[in-house]
Amino acid sequence: SEDDGSDYGFSSDEDLSEDEAEKGHDFVTSEYDDIEPTRDALCALGLTAADRRGLWATLVAILEVGNLRFLPEEADGGLVGCKVDIDKPMSAAALARVAQFLDQDTVVLETALCYRTVAAGAGRRSSIAKLPLSQQVAETSRDALATSLYSALFDFVAAQVNKRTNPPSKDGSDASATISVLDVFGLEIDQHNSLEQLCINYTNERLQQFVDTHVVESERAFLTDEGLDPSVASYAANQDVLESLDGNPSAILVLLNEASALGLEDSVFARTILEKHAKSRVVRPVRAKPAAALLFSVAHRGGAVEYDAHGFVAKNSDTMQADIADLLYASGNSFVAKLFADASSAADCNLTSNTDAVDENAEAAKPRVGGRLHSARAAFLAGAAVAKFKAKRKMASTKTISSLFRRQLAFLERISNHSTPHFVRCIRPNEDRLPRRWDASLVTNQLNHLGILGLVAFKSRGLCERVEYGRLLADFHELVQGRRMFRLRDQGASDRRLCEELLTRLLPSFCQWKLGRTTAFMEPRTHDRLSRCVRLKVAHSSRVLQRFARTCVLVQFLRERAAAVRIQAQARGYLASERFQRQKAAQQTVSAQFRRFK
Repeated sequence: SEDDGSDYGFSSDEDLSEDEAEKGHDFVTSEYDDIEPTRDALCALGLTAADRRGLWATLVAILEVGNLRFLPEEADGGLVGCKVDIDKPMSAAALARVAQFLDQDTVVLETALCYRTVAAGAGRRSSIAKLPLSQQVAETSRDALATSLYSALFDFVAAQVNKRTNPPSKDGSDASATISVLDVFGLEIDQHNSLEQLCINYTNERLQQFVDTHVVESERAFLTDEGLDPSVASYAANQDVLESLDGNPSAILVLLNEASALGLEDSVFARTILEKHAKSRVVRPVRAKPAAALLFSVAHRGGAVEYDAHGFVAKNSDTMQADIADLLYASGNSFVAKLFADASSAADCNLTSNTDAVDENAEAAKPRVGGRLHSARAAFLAGAAVAKFKAKRKMASTKTISSLFRRQLAFLERISNHSTPHFVRCIRPNEDRLPRRWDASLVTNQLNHLGILGLVAFKSRGLCERVEYGRLLADFHELVQGRRMFRLRDQGASDRRLCEELLTRLLPSFCQWKLGRTTAFMEPRTHDRLSRCVRLKVAHSSRVLQRFARTCVLVQFLRERAAAVRIQAQARGYLASERFQRQKAAQQTVSAQFRRFK
């Protein structure tokens, strides 16, 4: 197809800047160039031709869902409802194509989009009614339908990738060894921070806690192996932050779910947060800015972040109506049935129960794909009383974006807890990605945000210097030379006994140190004291050697100078004698000539 995607609502660039729109068109063009490699990759993953056709059809259907438009209208009883705007060719065509994709009638699809089914009463007085949805609610449910389809499709492709790349184990079981790479979120602080930034920063706090816990547990295990008390290793740098976000009934995410379930406004949600955390040191109000009523600040590990509660409830309640969920579960499209057959995929879809509650036993309430409808209507149509069905339900709630995010994060943590983690800390030296350039403030901020400075402070507490006995003796045995040490060596004393003797003789009583099974534990200042003693001894020995060397050089110089003086004396004597003889001969010659002429 030569369509550039601009005819679809979900790919429209009406609200984008010129630069963003240009980037978007460049991205679409590059995607066209990559379509063949994408098809080859899907084939390599083992997707059948039917699955590949279903995948492309689902993507097109998601785009068609974005073209659905709604018009407000007055429903029966004076209620405000809406309908699909079939006067617009694009919207009418989208309704027909989505219904064809789901193998449903267009009237059934429009009814599911514009109405919700409600069960009320109990026993013989039980009844089921359809209530109209407002235009805004219908548009929200439409967007959630596209999100659920894409989420299920993404999970399907990810499952195929895992299946293809997961080699069978040697014993034939499903379990196999894997190497996974997890990029830990960093603290995100933007000019405007909303629910997205809160979820990212919450994830960062949880993953940083996982790192801290692993370090602390490793520390405790090491102390236990060495026969020392492991209770000295304790570290909870961000526990209060996690409890304020998701650790108690007054936590921010818990209050957000309650606000979504009750349909509260953002201002009420923000006011509830500040009231519940009035005495908290983590959550604070923001008073220095205009419109601060919807602002609150969270003191994260890496720094305080100000969040704007505007839109929190709407973003968190991005759910689709159960009537639309019925269409997905009862779809005659075999590929859609495959997408939603997996209970985990279905559970991840944001489904809103419209019978005043959510199923207490969600798995039992879910029908087979292509089978009967779920929720209160399924119980009613099956002959069960609505009251009996409602008795199995708890308080009114919805499956929200934040709860889904928290479940996925908990699943990630369970996987991480059963693995053997290794950590690599990546530090950017500068924002320009240039070599040989060091931005000290940037590096310091990264060290703080990544929790490295906190872990360094944790490692610095207590007897954090650990030196194995062999290394300790090799580094510091020169400091103690005496008969007792020689006698202990001759008697075959253990390295632990030799180290104990060495530290006892070298260190004063105020220095703290302990000996484990294989390692000596000491304070940093104690280790520094020993190292300083070694440096002093080495310096003293160097001075002695230098003094001896200088003495040898001086003696040699004196000897050479004396020899030179003797040689010079001999030479001067010889030269003086020669000069004297010449002068004497000349004098005799002159005297003889003078006497002759006289």
